[in-house]
Amino acid sequence: MTIDPARVLMFEDDPGAFAKVEAVLAPLLGAVNASLERFTPKAGSSATELVEEAITRGPAASLVVLDWDLTKFEEYSSAGVSRHLVRGAAEEVCAPLCTYTAPKGEHGTLQRLRRWQESEIPIDSTGDYDEIARRSAAVAAGFIALERCGAIGSGGLRAWIMAAVRAPAAAESQVAEYTLTGLQRLLQAAEPGFAWRDRLPVTTVGYWIHNQLLQFPGVLVGGTAAASYLDIDTAAFLDPETRKVFESAKYAGPFSDVADYWWLAGLDAACAALMEPADETLLTGRQAVERVRKCSVPKARCIKGHEGAGYYCLITKQPVCAEHSVRPGTWLPIGADRSRIETSKYDELSAWPS
Repeated sequence: MTIDPARVLMFEDDPGAFAKVEAVLAPLLGAVNASLERFTPKAGSSATELVEEAITRGPAASLVVLDWDLTKFEEYSSAGVSRHLVRGAAEEVCAPLCTYTAPKGEHGTLQRLRRWQESEIPIDSTGDYDEIARRSAAVAAGFIALERCGAIGSGGLRAWIMAAVRAPAAAESQVAEYTLTGLQRLLQAAEPGFAWRDRLPVTTVGYWIHNQLLQFPGVLVGGTAAASYLDIDTAAFLDPETRKVFESAKYAGPFSDVADYWWLAGLDAACAALMEPADETLLTGRQAVERVRKCSVPKARCIKGHEGAGYYCLITKQPVCAEHSVRPGTWLPIGADRSRIETSKYDELSAWPS
């Protein structure tokens, strides 16, 4: 089957910076049959028309990558292209948007986490163009993968999402808990005659997977969160032989290039599969690995220094236990059951204005 080429559109006002990103990003996009294009404003044209035409002309951009500061565009044109205009245009035509800017410390991290419902994917950067390129490529590959899932069929949105994320049977009820509320209502709210209605599922579901499922450990967990849940020391979990025990739980859906993730229900299933008749309770992940590898495996350690964790601190990005952590307020998404903030860090950040 022939796969149509995709296009990624980048708004970067510094030609030198674009060249550095392009050197890494273009080959990575080529691997998923996509090309990279830099937007160049033209004098005497409407900024809104210029931006919308650049995003929507065929093939419509699978991802818009936006530099936070576009002031240098003024050197080339008086068209008035700004980040606010680009963000508005992308949202208007349902084009996925990825922005990059310098991080603002731990308080900035917290503010970014609390904005998970916004229509964009932020990339923090300190001028590391290679990292911007790699993250942009991973995000683009995720949206392109969703595009290539085809239209929603007779099974409806839920079936389409289950197929897209390749959810194991044990995780389907958890995924459904997410999808059958806000996502369904959002897609139904679009007017039947909306010109970009066919792009809405890909963009909406893409944001949901990246900003919700992957960013907040719960249904899916990253490496550190997985190690904490399995009661395995984070460094020990990096051992390929240890990870092999949980290979069946590995996430392989859209945005899996961003980092390694595992289905929480899949981790439980992998442990259950190694149980023996004499076992009275479900094996911990550490016990499961020790049974397979026939060697001792160090336990997970809470950020406070003691053995035992189980959860993941969203700010320090380290294992933490329930006693030494706080579940943030109502802004956490549904299902983020492994996501917490270490108590002293929570108290420190709570003193900052929202």
